[in-house]
Amino acid sequence: MAEEKNKEKNSLTWKDFLPIILAIPLAILVKIFILTSYHVPTASMAPTIIPGDHILVEKWILGPRFYINDHVYRLPGIRSVRRGDILVFNVPKEDSIFRSHPQVNYYNWKHSHAGLAASESNRDSFQFMPIPGRTPFVKRIVGMPGDEIQYHHHRILINGMPETPQPGCIQHFVIKFEDLGDFDRYKDTLYKLGDHVKMNRAEREFKGVFTLNELDFLPDGITDLAVEYYFPEPTQIPEDFAWARVLAQSSGQTLKIPAEGWTVQVDSVFLSIYGQILRRFENFEGSIVNHKLLDSHGNEMTEYTFRQNYYWAMGDNRPYSVDSRSWGLVPEDHAIGISRRTFWSRTPEQQLKAGFRWDRLWESLD
Repeated sequence: MAEEKNKEKNSLTWKDFLPIILAIPLAILVKIFILTSYHVPTASMAPTIIPGDHILVEKWILGPRFYINDHVYRLPGIRSVRRGDILVFNVPKEDSIFRSHPQVNYYNWKHSHAGLAASESNRDSFQFMPIPGRTPFVKRIVGMPGDEIQYHHHRILINGMPETPQPGCIQHFVIKFEDLGDFDRYKDTLYKLGDHVKMNRAEREFKGVFTLNELDFLPDGITDLAVEYYFPEPTQIPEDFAWARVLAQSSGQTLKIPAEGWTVQVDSVFLSIYGQILRRFENFEGSIVNHKLLDSHGNEMTEYTFRQNYYWAMGDNRPYSVDSRSWGLVPEDHAIGISRRTFWSRTPEQQLKAGFRWDRLWESLD
């Protein structure tokens, strides 16, 4: 009799598994609707985010999104993207991939084979990659919908004002001293502190890679600090990234970031810059033929209204980040969520116990 009672106590029923049964769908719902985590393998956002960090991505802020029949639908969030946000998004340059070689970027391949008659027969077949299948990137939002951006002489102007990086951003600086004595006083410190430092004593000038925080020790009034930006050579940017290619020409031309509802007159110049955006990201049902924009019925359109917002993003490690300078704008439907803190972190290529970074646990990201 006692043995039968013990058997009843030791036997498992479905109720014993109920917490696990409920936890699995709950975890899935949290991952879809509220937040998830991503591993960051590169240093493009250093020192804010470093290789080996696992960052929390809050989807509920912008609203969780769903992908149905090649369209993105998003539930309401508490706010939209803001300037300075650290945004996690599906990188737009991967909208076309090779089936057999997904690691080869289609647009870079197409650009490198431009003008070769045999290229079409030599290439592997390619396919459209749905937005959720594109690699997640993390960058800081610098340009907002409706902003006007200009790049000239290694300077970026946004709405006519110089772009101001975060104090912790790694950046190319030009440091010019007013007095030769101050130059000599600080030259050794600056040389040891920065990367790729070049000194010109005759001009009392330093050029190198620093953060603004690292230069705080310089007294006010003795130097003139200027930030320099570097873009890829325009010839290195595929023609399909026309918006980025035109900006990188450093001609001083001002380009506008499209905003939802922005209506613009259509002409050949507009189509040469924004035509690829319409084709790739606007779900535009018409076509572009002979420098004319045609609707789905073949009628010529004289104006176009953009259907979503776009953003311009850069990594905090500006000299070593592949970002909007290389491939252009981030469509709003590519945005996954905002990151405001790390989850946990481990030094790459080390075991979890030895490489666990306790100082990066639940670390706030500025």
